[in-house]
Amino acid sequence: MGQLTCKVDSVGRIMIPAGWRKRHGVGAGSEVILTDEGPRLTLETRKQALQRVQRWARTLARADRPVVDEFLAERKAEARREAHGD
Repeated sequence: MGQLTCKVDSVGRIMIPAGWRKRHGVGAGSEVILTDEGPRLTLETRKQALQRVQRWARTLARADRPVVDEFLAERKAEARREAHGD
């Protein structure tokens, strides 16, 4: 991790140094995600964003029961309630 100061050119482009692009797998034509987080902006690759969301989703999953099983159990319970007019 580190910090880098970059300049914005006259048309709004920011040059990311080659070493950083290589380390993060960003090449010509790559798409990156720029997120407005209030007082700051973050830049990440699609792969990094996916990995971040997957880490977050894992925090929601219960270790003793897979998420799919939990969803199916909830859906079955809901179907039973609907069948009984609840």
